[in-house]
Amino acid sequence: PTLNLTALTARLARFILDKAVTAVGAVYRFGTGRDAQKTLGKGWSRSEQGGIWSDGDAADLTLERNGATTMSFLCSANGAAQVEVEINGASVYKGMANALAGQVLPLGSEDKVAVDLAFSDIVTQKDAGRGNDTRQLGIFLQSVTLK
Repeated sequence: PTLNLTALTARLARFILDKAVTAVGAVYRFGTGRDAQKTLGKGWSRSEQGGIWSDGDAADLTLERNGATTMSFLCSANGAAQVEVEINGASVYKGMANALAGQVLPLGSEDKVAVDLAFSDIVTQKDAGRGNDTRQLGIFLQSVTLK
């Protein structure tokens, strides 16, 4: 009986190892000590605990598609900022930046996902009377999920 169990275990292990296991998508997390910082292009402020702010009227990032077909942001917005999101040159979202979080956005078939964010109606914290911060904050990006 022990010999049969050993043989069965060996066959099961071989079966599992022979199967091609492919993970689709990815989660990119931003902020101090996170590894997704390398995906950021222009238009981002310094990393903070838990995320990073866009700074200015445009920001971009480049991600690996890894077989995913959609993406979504985990973010919050500054005031009444508006944003247009383009993925590989195609507009996929236009509206309130504070409504961007959780929106499921389609990806193309390109291996690289070039994300461009264009902001309008940005008010600095200083202009709003909430401190001395003069950065033009659009969204506070915590993570991007590709599925």
